[in-house]
Order: sequence, then structure tokens, then C-alpha cells
Amino acid sequence: MATAATSHDRDPYFELVRRLPLRPIRSDDELDRAIAMVDELVIREDIAPGVLDYLDVLSDLVHKYEAAEHPIPPATDAEVHRFLMDSRGLNQSQLAAEVEDLISYLE
Repeated sequence: MATAATSHDRDPYFELVRRLPLRPIRSDDELDRAIAMVDELVIREDIAPGVLDYLDVLSDLVHKYEAAEHPIPPATDAEVHRFLMDSRGLNQSQLAAEVEDLISYLE
């Protein structure tokens, strides 16, 4: 005997929960599946509120697992400095000139 479809059957949130239940991530394989789902959802153009809720919770679960299992150590001052120079295409001489101009302006 067929049962009547419930509103949950058509709700995008519950469709996602059926595909990938929202529960703590306990392995790198589960992490990979969660990241694949996040990647799939963030490129959608028309996202229903329930899908946004799902994505919010799933992103938190991914962050929690990564922070515990794959922590990224804080960057040193030198690493931050190098990143900023590289991202702006500056060498040390150019940076020195920029800083000199800034100091002159502040004086």
C-alpha cells in the first residue's frame, strides 16, 4: 500500500539530510563527503532557506572536525608580512618606499 507523500518528502532540507545526515564528522572520508556537499551547495544560485540552514550546520561540522584533526598553526609575523607583499606584488624595496611615504605623511 502506497503512503501519501509528506511535506518532508518535498522539503529540500530533508532531501539533503537524507543524502548526508547532519552528525559529527569522525573521519577524513566523512570530511571529504561533507566538503563535496558544501561545494555543491555554495554554487547554487537559488538557495531555499532550509538549504541555507543545512549549509550553515554542515559548515560548522566541517570546521569543528578540521580544527580538531587538521589544525593550521598561527602564521608568524614574517609569514604574514611575506604573504601581504606577495599578494600585492611588492618586493622589499617597494615596501620600504611605501612605508617611507606613510611615515612622511604621518609626521
